[in-house]
Amino acid sequence: MQVGPDWTWVKSKILMPSSALLIRGLLLSLLNSSDAAVPRVPARPAVWAGSICAAPTGSGLFLAWNALNFSRRTVLMSESQAAEGHDEPGTLTDGFHLVIDALKLNGIETVYNVPGIPITDLGRFMQRAGMRVLSFRHEQNAGYAAAIAGYLTQKPGICMTVSAPGFLNGLTALAHATTNCFPMILMSGSSEREIVDLQQGDYEEMDQLAIAKPLCKAAYRILRVEDIGIGFARAIRAAVSGRPGGVYLDLPAALLGQTMDVQAGARSLVEGIDPAPRQLPAPESVTRALEVLKSAERPLIILGKGAAYAQADEVIRAMVEKSGIPYLPMSMAKGLLPDTHPQ
Repeated sequence: MQVGPDWTWVKSKILMPSSALLIRGLLLSLLNSSDAAVPRVPARPAVWAGSICAAPTGSGLFLAWNALNFSRRTVLMSESQAAEGHDEPGTLTDGFHLVIDALKLNGIETVYNVPGIPITDLGRFMQRAGMRVLSFRHEQNAGYAAAIAGYLTQKPGICMTVSAPGFLNGLTALAHATTNCFPMILMSGSSEREIVDLQQGDYEEMDQLAIAKPLCKAAYRILRVEDIGIGFARAIRAAVSGRPGGVYLDLPAALLGQTMDVQAGARSLVEGIDPAPRQLPAPESVTRALEVLKSAERPLIILGKGAAYAQADEVIRAMVEKSGIPYLPMSMAKGLLPDTHPQ
């Protein structure tokens, strides 16, 4: 079943920004804007124009990219769609949908971002899948929001940026999250590795992984669509386990357009089970702490950020009130006990 225009013609016109608007309009008219009206068809060779980045202007690149991604709806579908029964043999899913499925499988439903290529369509697909996509005017603000969300929820906050300038803007928040032990993942698009590694001058060329490594707890790059599941599972675990912190996840643009069988894609996803298990202190440590308290002449309890992150409000209140020891909260522990508390 032929859906859409001949792709040889599309690729020959993709280098001409003046034709990009025509291509987009043609695809929109052929495919409609509602997925309900788009038939699911058997798999065919993945559509990906390797010369997209050669578009002379940003506007031409934007329109061409969106035209191609919009057309993929005819042959690609997500894990959630497969669960509804649309999983006939040969149906494909792609990197866009597998990223969404990997996040949702691990309980992450909110993303903080500044839209731009190649993540604009990813944000749209996230919204269609029921996720909250909160957009900001600057990546640093989006990163800070993601970091504090991670601190409040004990789940890594996701900041999503474009490559190069957007990535650099998000680095401040990533370093801040690592220093302050806030679980956060900075997820950025990036240029193609084979061009960056040879310094051949790709669009917004930058070795983002190398730049991020000194500023975060862990940094990973996903190159193959079948590795999206394990990549996100490892990033989430690294962000919340042990001493929480920031993690960088590098997503080259070509990754999002890669395709694979929808059933194989579902099997490639990984759910992290108890990625940050609670650990009880050794009995001798508890005994030693009690002995120190008993021998203290004027003890003072200092409440810190770790107590707030652990959400141990009731346990701390019980200890303070039962012991009668006065307490002093640090700035990040404000609110564990009210400022009007008699102690």
